[in-house]
Amino acid sequence: APTGPRGANACTPAGAFAMSVHGRSVVLEGHGTGDFDDLTREHPSLFGRSPPAPPCRPSSARPRGYGTGGRRPAPRVALTLSGGASVHGEERTLDRTRLPAERPGSASAAGRKSPQSRARSAAPREVHDAVSALVLAMLQIYEHRKKFDLWDKLLEPLRNLVPCEEVKIVVRSIGPPREDYLAGPFDPESRFKARQIKVVESWPQQRIEGQCALTQRICCIPSAEAERQHWHQYEASNLTRPLCNEATPSISGPPIFSSSCLRCLVAVPLFDAAGSVMAVIKLSNRRSFPDGTPLLEFSKTDIATLSAFSAIFACVMPSPYLGMPGAAIPRRPETQLCVTDDSVGALVRWAMPRELRGRLVHEILFGEIEYEDEYAAHRKAQQDRWTMLPCGILEPASEGSDPYFEYRVPNLQAGLQYSFSVRARNLEVALEWSEPSFKLSTFLVPPHPYGSEVVELVPRNETTVDIEWVPFKTCDPCLQLIEYRVVAIVGKDLPGGEQLGGDFEQVVAAFISDGSAEREVATVACLQNTGTYTFAIEARYPYLGTRNFTRALASDKFSFPTVDLTLPAPQPFAAEVQVPQADGLEFAAGGSEGLSKFPLLARWPYPVELSPKLLLQYRTASVQELGSAAPARLRISAWSRLEHGEEARARVHEGAASCEVRLLRDASFAADALAVQLRVIMPLESATSPPSSWFHARPPRPPVAASSSLALSDETGASLRLEWQAPCHDWLLGPAGPDEGSGVQELGPLSYAVHHDFSRGHGLAPTRFQVRLRFVSQRAGSGDEWEELQTQLLPPGIHAGAAPSQGARVKLHTWDLQDQRWFSRPGTAVQVQMRQGNVLFWSPWADAGMVETSSVRPPRPAPGVALRVEDIRTDSVRLLWPAFSATEEGLKDLEYRVLCLELPDGPDARPEAGGRLVAWRTLDVVVDEGGGEGRAEGGEGEQGGLLHYIVRSLLPDRRYLFAVECRYLGLPSALAATAASRLEVAEPLPRRACALAVLPEGFGAQSRLSVTSAEGDASRGLMLRVRWRFAVLPAGTPIPAVLCYQLSCVPVGGEQLAETIGGSAAVVVAGSLVTLPPALLTERGRLGPTASAGVGTFQRGAARDSAAAEVELPAASVEALLPACGRLQFAVRVGDPASGTWSAWSDTLSDVVDLTVLPPTAPEGAPLALAEELHTAKAGGSLPSHARHGVEAITLAWSPFWPAPGLASSQHQQLKVQYEARVWSLEASSSSSPSSAAVASVASALRARAPADRGVAGARLVWQQALPAVDAQSEGWELHRLRVPGDILHPTNLHWFQVVARYLFADGTPLPQPTGPATGLTALVSEEPYRPTPRNPNAPAIEAFPAELGLVRGRCAAVRLPQDAAEGLGVHDAGGQALVLEVREGRPGVSSIEASGAWAAVAERNVEVQQLDRNLVLVRDLAPQVCQFRLRRGPSESQPSGFTDASVWRPLPLVGEELCAQMRGVASGGRWAGQSLTGLGIALGVASDSSIFARLIWPRQPPQPCAVALGKYQVRYRTCGDEWHSLPMVELPPGDAAFAECQVSELRYGQLYEFALRLGNVLGRWSEWSPATAPVRMELPPPVPGRNVEKGGLRVAVVSPSVVKLVWRPFIVPIRSDRVEAPILLDASSGQRGGVIAEYEVIVRAADGSIVSVVQHEAPAIFEDLQADSSAWIEADLPVEPRRPSCSFEIRARLRRGPWGPSVLSPALPSWLPSAAAEPAKASAAGSPARCALAYPSEPVAM
Repeated sequence: APTGPRGANACTPAGAFAMSVHGRSVVLEGHGTGDFDDLTREHPSLFGRSPPAPPCRPSSARPRGYGTGGRRPAPRVALTLSGGASVHGEERTLDRTRLPAERPGSASAAGRKSPQSRARSAAPREVHDAVSALVLAMLQIYEHRKKFDLWDKLLEPLRNLVPCEEVKIVVRSIGPPREDYLAGPFDPESRFKARQIKVVESWPQQRIEGQCALTQRICCIPSAEAERQHWHQYEASNLTRPLCNEATPSISGPPIFSSSCLRCLVAVPLFDAAGSVMAVIKLSNRRSFPDGTPLLEFSKTDIATLSAFSAIFACVMPSPYLGMPGAAIPRRPETQLCVTDDSVGALVRWAMPRELRGRLVHEILFGEIEYEDEYAAHRKAQQDRWTMLPCGILEPASEGSDPYFEYRVPNLQAGLQYSFSVRARNLEVALEWSEPSFKLSTFLVPPHPYGSEVVELVPRNETTVDIEWVPFKTCDPCLQLIEYRVVAIVGKDLPGGEQLGGDFEQVVAAFISDGSAEREVATVACLQNTGTYTFAIEARYPYLGTRNFTRALASDKFSFPTVDLTLPAPQPFAAEVQVPQADGLEFAAGGSEGLSKFPLLARWPYPVELSPKLLLQYRTASVQELGSAAPARLRISAWSRLEHGEEARARVHEGAASCEVRLLRDASFAADALAVQLRVIMPLESATSPPSSWFHARPPRPPVAASSSLALSDETGASLRLEWQAPCHDWLLGPAGPDEGSGVQELGPLSYAVHHDFSRGHGLAPTRFQVRLRFVSQRAGSGDEWEELQTQLLPPGIHAGAAPSQGARVKLHTWDLQDQRWFSRPGTAVQVQMRQGNVLFWSPWADAGMVETSSVRPPRPAPGVALRVEDIRTDSVRLLWPAFSATEEGLKDLEYRVLCLELPDGPDARPEAGGRLVAWRTLDVVVDEGGGEGRAEGGEGEQGGLLHYIVRSLLPDRRYLFAVECRYLGLPSALAATAASRLEVAEPLPRRACALAVLPEGFGAQSRLSVTSAEGDASRGLMLRVRWRFAVLPAGTPIPAVLCYQLSCVPVGGEQLAETIGGSAAVVVAGSLVTLPPALLTERGRLGPTASAGVGTFQRGAARDSAAAEVELPAASVEALLPACGRLQFAVRVGDPASGTWSAWSDTLSDVVDLTVLPPTAPEGAPLALAEELHTAKAGGSLPSHARHGVEAITLAWSPFWPAPGLASSQHQQLKVQYEARVWSLEASSSSSPSSAAVASVASALRARAPADRGVAGARLVWQQALPAVDAQSEGWELHRLRVPGDILHPTNLHWFQVVARYLFADGTPLPQPTGPATGLTALVSEEPYRPTPRNPNAPAIEAFPAELGLVRGRCAAVRLPQDAAEGLGVHDAGGQALVLEVREGRPGVSSIEASGAWAAVAERNVEVQQLDRNLVLVRDLAPQVCQFRLRRGPSESQPSGFTDASVWRPLPLVGEELCAQMRGVASGGRWAGQSLTGLGIALGVASDSSIFARLIWPRQPPQPCAVALGKYQVRYRTCGDEWHSLPMVELPPGDAAFAECQVSELRYGQLYEFALRLGNVLGRWSEWSPATAPVRMELPPPVPGRNVEKGGLRVAVVSPSVVKLVWRPFIVPIRSDRVEAPILLDASSGQRGGVIAEYEVIVRAADGSIVSVVQHEAPAIFEDLQADSSAWIEADLPVEPRRPSCSFEIRARLRRGPWGPSVLSPALPSWLPSAAAEPAKASAAGSPARCALAYPSEPVAM
């Protein structure tokens, strides 16, 4: 077998056929039958459904050619799947041998075989021929794969491959398909042929071929997926006709006739070599071979054969395949002109469909066009003369939905019009040429100027002029080169102009420019300075386009200018702005480019509108030898113009003002000149300005021999002195200058002008200088940023003779800098640079050296002397030292700084040891002017040649060191500090203070209660008094009048004194004890009474070696530091505030002090009385919803409390008493009570006055309230009462009531009291625990059913119980009573529901608590239909709930005559219209367009009143014996409606359906489904001719020679034979009256029975069982041939989606007779419509 170019396989054995593409390979060995069962079982994803069970292989007779064993070797078919199949990279070969075959003559089941058995027995032959057909189909594909009619060639091979009734091919079109076939209405065969190959632009997803192509797998009908997608409804059946052409032999047997219904269908995708789906083949209604028996589905062998055919097809078909429908370039190409300086081309851009993406060869056809219209008729003739340009294989220029390609066509001629077409091809097929592009013109516009540009003429001298213009614009940015030509036009006013007879033109310049310069310039010389000239500019492209020049610009008439003194002269600018980078200089666009080292600035004092007309000129003055001794003779040059680009516009900003200047980029023209002068000219106006002043164009020379040094003096301090030399520039005056006293040398006019201008600062000599400095680190060698000082005038110089290097005389200049900040950084040097300049320029910077500021020598003390300390006292000493001597010249004034260092406690070592900080303090400064007499300031003076100073305000207990430092008085502080000398004392000054010590004896403390504060004394509450004694060391030392003390508190019960080391209180205080702030201690009688509490007093003893101290302070000061401490002791120490020293803490502690007061106590034996107040029922008889029990409040009553133990009755009456009531709760469940031990423990803890913040073990505080404080004196014997709210009480817990009291001052401040248990401290507590009286339960409520409970079966109800009631059902409380749910039956009345039974308990097994909502219960197995609920616990009963229904009513289906009578009565408004239906009715509804639907009607309300209204319904349906399909839930109509109705329209035509209904109430409860209704067949009988049609109801009339009118009675829809089915109801909303629109077909037949034409007509059909009016007529006008033969008319009708019914045939209409036209017309038969009668005498009589 032949193999394609892509499918050749060298390893394929001889006689085999092999193809492979993209992971699929097929090898067919031999030409026998193939077995693909294993393939379909292992790879079911290839075929679109699960493979069926393998069929039993039948026995057959042994055919010829088989071996001796009766078997022929089966072929081996290998299918390799990869990249998506279940077996990756694995090749499996199927080789199976058939079963033994029976002999032909055996008595097998020859007479017992059915057609299916005979079809299976012929399977080997069928499979054998199928493989042969497969090879033939492959040959057809390979032969026609290059042609466009490939698909026509595939129809017959596919029908031979798998025998079937019909083969269709759906081809995917790349673009809009072409209509190659036009089928007429009178040729059924041609119309059928057009339907075999269908071209689509996109795959329809809802059809089977779309799913097959999109999923790339085989799809079948019937299959599960076909049922889901409803593929069969899009497949139309064909008329009965032969599918094979009898003239063409078929290997599948005799012609096969199609049936009228679709049994089975298979869709197979066809791929190209790239794996893209090209087409889908559809094979319908499988037939067996050879007898053509219809089969119900395609076998596995068929599917495997088609899969192999698809794989072979993919191997053969190239990618991309250019023979696909619509394969063409969709749009005409786009063109763009591409030009360069030497060539003209076109860029062609076109798009290719994405389906044709691949390696294709592209070609371009182009040529010249002569027509203006792109769609002219003679375009094709011109294309025959075009040039074809091969482009080769191109890569896409852009990716997207359609890739774009680009190619540049070179070497086009300029000035023509071109058009382009493109196409693509491969080795086999070439596409059609695309539509030609729009015309592309290669005409090039000549170069032309921009806008309104003009030619500028600038004279260089008296005979030369520069011609300037802006470069011309080209027609394309790629064109850069332009050839210019300048033409001079001579005017008549020139000499000889009259003889020329007119303007004379001459080319004076020609050049090629690339346009890179800002302006084009041409210089024309040898002109005459009299007369006028006009210059013209012409241009062309040098290598493209026409060779003629185009004149684009012309100048005005030109003549050379004359002098005009009215213009001001330009002047040079000052030196500060001569540097272009200086601040305030703003350049124009491009002005700062190309600057030289020394540019010049000239002030431009001309208006803006005049500036474009002015030109700048210069001239120079020079000498032969600069600086010679002879008088200067100057040489003056002629005026010259600056070249283009040598000047630039700029603007100088000086503060708020600004002015325009001209910047001379390069002053090289004045390099050797002594002076320069400027002026401006106006060429067009022939005017010039006066010249500027003479100036030198180069900066002055830098300073020579510059140096710097440090200068010191008492008057000026430190300064930097600069010295440098500058040359003398007075050589213009000759050898005898003014300094030599011989007078001024006589000068000429030019020399005098130059000397005059140079004397103003424009010459060579400098007139100013500038200095800059910076600090330089001597260690690192790096310096700071330079700081420039202000510009200074050049100081007068001293003549110093001639400089050896210059040969000229020089002057010496000196200048001092006295800025002291340059001496503020010792250890650094100052680097100095300077420069000098004139008015216009600055010289470069010159180095002036470096000055070191740390080179000053310090003052020197006298040798062998030291600093002495004399007259040492407690707070002062005297220092003495000799005078120092200065060591620097010019510095005589000295200053002495007296320094003091306070030493810390410890050894006498210096503080510098160990890295500790030295903190010297400057006490005072002593000045010694001139180093002579000393002058004392602030305790300083001179005594015996020594200087002395008295140091005061020293602390006696501190040690000190003293020093004296000497500095220069006139130097800056930083510089003087680096040059200082110091003298220090040899030993530190010792301490000079006394000591205090606390004595152990007489140390005590006590407390007292102060109720009211005395006059002038704010102390109140507990007051503490502490006494102790202290000693003074050494004895007899005077004690200051004011001392200080400090107390430390030691809590009792904490750290014990016996545990301290040695029993010292100082060790205890050093621990974690609390220390009070220090306070004053004054001597008694010396400072008067103490000012406030806390200030103590002391009194010296007789021996004056000790003193007794006493202090009284409030206890609140201690409680603030120790809030939780009730008892404590004190330790004390004493200190001297003057010296800041303290004594050691006392060795012993004071007495124990109590800081609290016991609260009032309850009278002995006085009880706490309780009074219970219960809730009052509301009007409805129920308690409030928030009440958990029946107690509304508890009233407490108790007697007034007695004074606290240890408190006097008088003090008790001066205080206020505040009572506080507390409620404690002990947890107890409803099933068990707490033990007696737990109850006793809680009661004991409460009586012991347990604090509220700490709580009681086992009980918790649930409520507390403090009463307003009352005076204890006014209490009397009246009882105190308090109302406790009942909401705080728990219904099952035990409660205790507790009353406590506390003392308050008159202003409400509470007295401190003990926080823990105290002896004799008890509380008033209720004697027995209290439990509140229970309340009646809350009423339950009827609840809506949740979604998960709406479908529950049985008689049940959803009940909402109160909070936590569901958990307590059946559970006994502490009193032994259980919570029970009860139910009671209700009887529906006329307007309401009344209770009609006794309450009964609901069994616990029938109550189901919901997990998601614990308060919702489902009560099952209810006996009554209508009922209500309530809760009961013992005698407590809740209010009943509302009534509810235990089940939902459902209607029962109607059957038989009752169904038909009631349904038609409701539909027609008869006697049943005003009454309710008795059940569920079903009918077949028919719409006006003959569409049918199911119509269900049932009563809106149940026959018996219900407690809960109905709200919604749901319908389900099924085909008889199939599964149910439920429709969505729908709301019922309003309650006043008599019945409800539902229409179901989405049903399959012809199927038999059953329906069921269920109803739901507003609580979400659903009824059970009703029994199935009577079956309804969704089909109407086809219309048949009625009796009136057969009895003259069909009339034919000839209206004209070409028109025949046909009139007949409407057809009848007969009564269905099965009377048990549902009745038929018409749609009342459409106005139907017993009829429906039907489709009539009129077939015109010739005498021989052939069909002449077919006409369809829509008209009504009448239902037989609805007794409608059938007297109407139906008319139809039929066109006929003028000379027609004899014919008859056949009429048949059908309803929508139904079959055609029987037809009726009219009598034959005779052929047209010309003689009959003259016969008179006769009237039509009686009863026919008047419009059918003959209207003209020439018409024939109707039959």
